[in-house]
Amino acid sequence: MAGDAAAEEAKLDFAHGHLAGQTGLAFALESAAEGKDEGAGAKVTQANLITGGADCLACLRTEESGYKETETDINDHEEVITCLAANRVAASGGSGAKAATDLFATGSEDRFVKLYSYPDAVFETNATRFELPVRAVEFSPCGRLLACAGDDEGVRLVRIEKAEDGSGDGETVKSCQLEKTLRTAGRSVKSLRWDPEGQFLAAISADGTLQIWNTKSGESVLTRRQVTHKFDASSPHCGHASWHPEGIFLAVSGAGGDCAFLERLSWEEESSLSSSADGEPKGHKGPLTCVEMSPNGLYAATAALDSRVVVWRVKDQKPIAWRQTEAVVSNIRWHPAQNALSLTDEEGNFAHWKDPVDAKAFPEPFLVGEEAAEAAVAQGQPGKGDNGAAPGGEDLAGLKKRKKGGGRIVESDSEDSGESGEDDGRFGGPAAHASDAAGRH
Repeated sequence: MAGDAAAEEAKLDFAHGHLAGQTGLAFALESAAEGKDEGAGAKVTQANLITGGADCLACLRTEESGYKETETDINDHEEVITCLAANRVAASGGSGAKAATDLFATGSEDRFVKLYSYPDAVFETNATRFELPVRAVEFSPCGRLLACAGDDEGVRLVRIEKAEDGSGDGETVKSCQLEKTLRTAGRSVKSLRWDPEGQFLAAISADGTLQIWNTKSGESVLTRRQVTHKFDASSPHCGHASWHPEGIFLAVSGAGGDCAFLERLSWEEESSLSSSADGEPKGHKGPLTCVEMSPNGLYAATAALDSRVVVWRVKDQKPIAWRQTEAVVSNIRWHPAQNALSLTDEEGNFAHWKDPVDAKAFPEPFLVGEEAAEAAVAQGQPGKGDNGAAPGGEDLAGLKKRKKGGGRIVESDSEDSGESGEDDGRFGGPAAHASDAAGRH
């Protein structure tokens, strides 16, 4: 990759998190309404981190400590915690409040999926129990539907209902009902990701199979084998997938070191983050273990068996930052409101990478709309930077409305244009979509 020697040799510093093996990683959000702490109109969000691992512990790590200290340690599972997830629901406090976390879930080799309230981390109930180890859990965008899977066949969708607890102190989980089971092509589902609209659910299995379902109908809309690298069911690693925050494409870890962008609905590869260009090394030298889209969709972070973490600019599929690691990274999460990444590795260790995106050169990974456009202009990027041009120079600044028609996503600059049907090709690719993500109002 391009870059000076110092940047090439830079390594991430990891601290002890859990015992070596599988880990789970998720941000939990605490939201404040308008006017609190930052002045009128401000929306303040604190993001604490929850990690879990082979020591059977789930740990809440506080933002105030830089995630180095744990506020709460939960020891309810009898075996390894393999996965966890935190939900996001509409927060109380009026129109100025952001989505916040009120539940998180843990899955384990003891076959249980457990639910906890947040932020007090009190056990609520067992969401479901499998016959074999649990490997993946993920909340839907509404925060009340939990997808669970593992070495058993099938992905379970569990509907969670909450109600007032009678004490006046808030809500508690009233019930967990199995809504449907999605039929899998094989066993050992290791990764689950909901699309931001809650319509599709993507799963990666230990054998490298990618499967996508329409969760409304329960129909499998895609089954594609040998997409990601094959890992053992009990391995700390999995070829994860990640949706663009607007759901316009799915980024999938490739077995050969590339990351493919699959267009929503057609599920065809429209672009990729390539491990090489013109025969020269560019990204990774081994199969990918992780891919994670940034909160604004402008960047993707990847990790691979080459013990390297790379941050890419999606617009032109170029790496802009990278770090080496002592052990292979198994999980990556972007901070929802800061320029930072949190990671866990196969040894159970934890790292927090601050400023992976050079804010002097690029818009920060959480900025959207006018903020991202203004940042790009301030940095002197051609064509208003990430708000400017799609391939071919098409200006995207005025494209404010996304329409869905003819089974494909098309762009329109008119609220009432009535355009539908096939995409004319002018906006074909993550480059265009990433530009639009920065320029939307």
